[in-house]
Amino acid sequence: MEANLFLLIGSGVLVATGVYLMLDRALTRMIMGVLLLGNGANLLLLQSGGRAGSPPILGRDSVAAADAADPLAQAMILTAIVISMAMVAFMLALAYRQYRYRTDDIIERDEEDRAIAARPKTPAAAPDHDASDDPETGRMSSEGDAFGRLILLHSPDAEEAWEGSMRLVAYIQADMDDAVASDPLLPDVAWEWLTESLDVREATHTNLGGTVTSTASVRFGEIGGPPRAYQLEMRASWTASGLDLAPHVEAFAQVLSLVAGLPPEGVAELGR
Repeated sequence: MEANLFLLIGSGVLVATGVYLMLDRALTRMIMGVLLLGNGANLLLLQSGGRAGSPPILGRDSVAAADAADPLAQAMILTAIVISMAMVAFMLALAYRQYRYRTDDIIERDEEDRAIAARPKTPAAAPDHDASDDPETGRMSSEGDAFGRLILLHSPDAEEAWEGSMRLVAYIQADMDDAVASDPLLPDVAWEWLTESLDVREATHTNLGGTVTSTASVRFGEIGGPPRAYQLEMRASWTASGLDLAPHVEAFAQVLSLVAGLPPEGVAELGR
């Protein structure tokens, strides 16, 4: 089989350039890389068919028919062209969709996917489970889970509505046991924790308001997680009377620890 040296060099350059562009983060360069890689592969298929010859027409009886070209390589090239164009059309659709949402063709590293890939295979690490669940069975433990956010809003123009320039917004969510969540006085007790914590820390405030919600979730079917889960949510906001916000932060931390079931400050839990 005879091969053209210049075509072999050209196909090698196209394949190498295509692979280099496909390794880039820009989606447009990836598309160009697929096009160049496909053309380089087509040139290699063309060289595999041997030297050029007459058209391979079936049933042709002549001197030129004995020197016909190999039709297999040409058929494979036609198939490869269709496949590469379909791939390019799909990538162009992805590029257009990404441009509609981000106006940028750079594909960034997805840290969330990397975190999911590195997540342990234990049942407690599933998306529907909390970090406090039992690591072996994935069921809710008696420890529970709690988190909260304290946001400070400052607006000199809100003196009349807030009765001050600094407004604090608190959000707390915590898992509860069945026995605690079924208590009808739980919302009143949780709100009293907040008011008492502000008073004990001498966090002077005005316009205190909010809601306390006790929820019960029941899972059915194949969804992961415990069959029943109980949560307490507290949303509250108040206006700080002074510029010293340390007492307000300490009061919020105390309420969060109480909702989470941690022992009070200065009290140690006896070993079991």
